[in-house]
Amino acid sequence: MKRIVCVTVSIFLASIALGAEPSTAALRAQVEVTKVWTQAKTAWERGDIEAMVALCSDDVEYVNGRPGLWWRGKQQLAQGWKMERAYGTLPRPIEQTFRLIAPDTAVLIVRVTASIPAAADHPAIADAQGIMSWLFVKRGGKWLMASGQTTMVSAAPPPKP
Repeated sequence: MKRIVCVTVSIFLASIALGAEPSTAALRAQVEVTKVWTQAKTAWERGDIEAMVALCSDDVEYVNGRPGLWWRGKQQLAQGWKMERAYGTLPRPIEQTFRLIAPDTAVLIVRVTASIPAAADHPAIADAQGIMSWLFVKRGGKWLMASGQTTMVSAAPPPKP
């Protein structure tokens, strides 16, 4: 029993020494990136596309998985998001995962649900599920959205063969 406790304590102390616990910098980055994401979500809900685009890097790229469109740069992104916003989709975040890749690079993955109005190519979907993946970069002391993708996913896992 003493040996198990000693080994457990040793592993715990080693993990702290090796940085396995989130560092203060990582926690600060998570708070800052989440704040930018919240600002973008709030701007989307208001229909303020310009405010959303201001949170992006100049070289931003975004792939919208439902229609399969790839927008590059702030101008294309603004046009694409205006089209999407007019369409009426309002994603609601369910959960999110944050990963600090480097001191100036982070990934935020957000699982969302949304009601999608009917269109020519599909019926209305009351509870669509999606994953939004965002790459954030820190430039000039500010976190910016640099790359993103939204993909529709099945609400349930696929059936076993």
